Amino acid sequence: MQDDIIEIPLSSANVQTFLSVDFFNHDSKITDLTEGFNPNYQTVFSFKNKADNFYMKHLDKEAILVDVFAVPPKTNSDAGLTH
Repeated sequence: MQDDIIEIPLSSANVQTFLSVDFFNHDSKITDLTEGFNPNYQTVFSFKNKADNFYMKHLDKEAILVDVFAVPPKTNSDAGLTH
């Protein structure tokens, strides 16, 4: 069986990314979309927590999860699709 290869030409003008941050028992927070290969997210998230033993153990053993998402570039064929 042969694998299909999909090539997507990228330029810094059409690469868009955003981050999703998960911490403790808070809702996920996301950044705004940014463009280019060297994104500067310019985002500050605040998480208010009670500093009890449970929370302190969490800080000692767990991590902040940060996911990076890339948004696929729109192609000319995407603009003409109708259903």
